[in-house]
Parts: sequence; C-alpha cells; structure tokens
Amino acid sequence: MNISLLRQIWKVIEQANLYELLSLNDTEVITRLLGQLEIKNRLSREETLVVKVYLNSKLPLIKDLAESHS
Repeated sequence: MNISLLRQIWKVIEQANLYELLSLNDTEVITRLLGQLEIKNRLSREETLVVKVYLNSKLPLIKDLAESHS
C-alpha cells in the first residue's frame, strides 16, 4: 500500500460519522469506510483486498477514536 492511499484511508476515517460507526458491527464498519474510500478513488481488486485487511487490523483503533469523539 502506498502512502497516498494510506493517507486517504485515514482521511475517510476522520471524516466519517464516528457516532454512527459505533452502532455498526465490524463488517459494516469496514464496508462503510471502504465504500467512502471508493467514492474518492478507483481501487483495483488487489487494493480493495489490501484496504480491507488493513481496516480489519485497525478496527480497535478506529473504535477507540470513535468512542473518544462521541
């Protein structure tokens, strides 16, 4: 994953409705964030898979961020 894509992922996370993310299960959080990222970027199939794995690995951090901002 390149640094540009990584920055875009975190920008999407920061712009997400964090309160809403808290009400979603893990799969829904990943789907929602990935959908928002894909609106702004055309991702290849490989990039989509890499982003899914990355988001899954960062779910505890994403949820902590959401809780701290709610």
